[in-house]
Amino acid sequence: MNASVRIRRAILVLAVFTVLFGSCRRSGRPTSVDPGAASSATGLAFNEDSSFQVRPFEGQPEGPNLVFIEGGRMTLGSFEEDVMMSRDNLERTVTVASFYMDETEVANIHWLEYMFYIQDSTQEYQDAANPDEEVWKERLAYNDPYSEQYLKYPGFRYFPVVGVTWVQANDYSKWRTAAVNQHYEQEAIARGIWDPDVMADAESDGRIPIESGIILPDYRLPSEAEWQYAAQALIGTQWMDELQTHQRLYPWDGHALRNPYGKEMGYFLANFKRGRGDYAGISGKLNDGAMITSYIYEYPPNDYGLYNMAGNVNEWVQ
Repeated sequence: MNASVRIRRAILVLAVFTVLFGSCRRSGRPTSVDPGAASSATGLAFNEDSSFQVRPFEGQPEGPNLVFIEGGRMTLGSFEEDVMMSRDNLERTVTVASFYMDETEVANIHWLEYMFYIQDSTQEYQDAANPDEEVWKERLAYNDPYSEQYLKYPGFRYFPVVGVTWVQANDYSKWRTAAVNQHYEQEAIARGIWDPDVMADAESDGRIPIESGIILPDYRLPSEAEWQYAAQALIGTQWMDELQTHQRLYPWDGHALRNPYGKEMGYFLANFKRGRGDYAGISGKLNDGAMITSYIYEYPPNDYGLYNMAGNVNEWVQ
């Protein structure tokens, strides 16, 4: 028997032995949530006095107002209708990893909450967090009252905050990360999942480390690809496995801006400027219904459950 035959037989025996050995294992494979009592690589026990500590993990918690977006492939850019023929964003195929996204725009009440909790910060930081309320004052327009009322008047609590810069949006994301995780830490302590004494020893600043599985990853602005992928919500459009039956110009099916179905037939599906000087429609039957911005839950969500991914306000990306 030559060496090559012996090697092939050895490989065959190893493969069969691996299959048989695998079939003798317990039916449940180790997972992140259930890693078992011992390492599948070394056999060493977990969680004993001098052994590797594997803390309980129930899966990534879903943060408030977040919607899970299952990732996949998409064509990024203007791919169907470019009326101005600008060709400023050529088509390219990208793969977007799964992520979470707010189901609504950040509202005035959310921003006021942020401004309340940073009152212990420096005056410079507090001043930097103020939205630009002068954005309402444009030439030949009379929206001046909104400059004083829109952010703070209770009737606008759940309207999207405006006048926020890209830097302010990122600062808000950092604060929200800390605020949400602090809330989760308190819940974990109350439920007995985490011991404050262990917490103090684990990190120099006394915060629960990411290894605990209790805290959320950082909030951030979505990338351009993530935003467009989430806005189009091309789910349920597949035919014969990976063939998509159609693309979308808007976050809904079809090429029109009005609802084609049921009692809402003829009503607009997003808040936008209808024409020169026309922001709402005719009194008595306002098809748009919003002369400025609108309630963050006003229009039907897209197939991912996200609201106002067309119209209402401009949105920052990363």
